[in-house]
Amino acid sequence: MQRPLNIAWLGLGANLGNPSQQLAEARQLLQHSGVELLSQSSLYHSPAWGRVEQPDFVNQVIKVQTSLLPLELLQLAKTIETQMGRTDTGKWGPRLIDIDILFYGQQHLDLPNLQIPHPFVQERMFCLQPLCELQPDLVHPTLNKTMQELKDALHTMEECS
Repeated sequence: MQRPLNIAWLGLGANLGNPSQQLAEARQLLQHSGVELLSQSSLYHSPAWGRVEQPDFVNQVIKVQTSLLPLELLQLAKTIETQMGRTDTGKWGPRLIDIDILFYGQQHLDLPNLQIPHPFVQERMFCLQPLCELQPDLVHPTLNKTMQELKDALHTMEECS
């Protein structure tokens, strides 16, 4: 029996080596592993988040279709990161590649190693801006707000700080 296909939104990022090339390689490796790329945002340059004293990042969001279950998709992402040379630089440290599952359909998961929706998507302009480029009316499954609403709210908060 064939598994149903699901839509997932992945965040890609890198700030070491040649980030633009590494994002392209990650997209290619995902596709070679049976993940269908439906659309991709532009590349966005952004300052590091969390640990700010490191090179700026290049970020992108991609919309994919896959028969992989969320934990299988996470395992594929981690395998690709390792294959591309990512090493542990600590939480929010510099990296050759980072692949995060932002959304997986309308699912909500809260596991020790995987939270969907990604717990920080609404706090990161480098996620919201490319999501808005691709689908501003996409609704966050637990906050019940569109990406555009979340982006506008974050922009307002940044102006006040």
